[in-house]
Amino acid sequence: MEGSISEMFRVLRPGGEAHIVVSNSVIHETHVLVDELLAEIGLRIGFSDSEIVVGAERIADVRPQKVRTRESIVILRK
Repeated sequence: MEGSISEMFRVLRPGGEAHIVVSNSVIHETHVLVDELLAEIGLRIGFSDSEIVVGAERIADVRPQKVRTRESIVILRK
């Protein structure tokens, strides 16, 4: 994903935006906040701003617990 975000940064004009639709995950009882990780990568690469717009929220049934997770749009601004 870092390579993809780097390419988005390269091809976007100044003032442009990249929108990435993602869903967070739960892997072996670990909640992976994919949207937050991609926003951090974008800022590290050079995007000036990031925003996370939450869409649907879901409940992942990960025994022995249930974990609230979400689908979202990561907006990266150049």
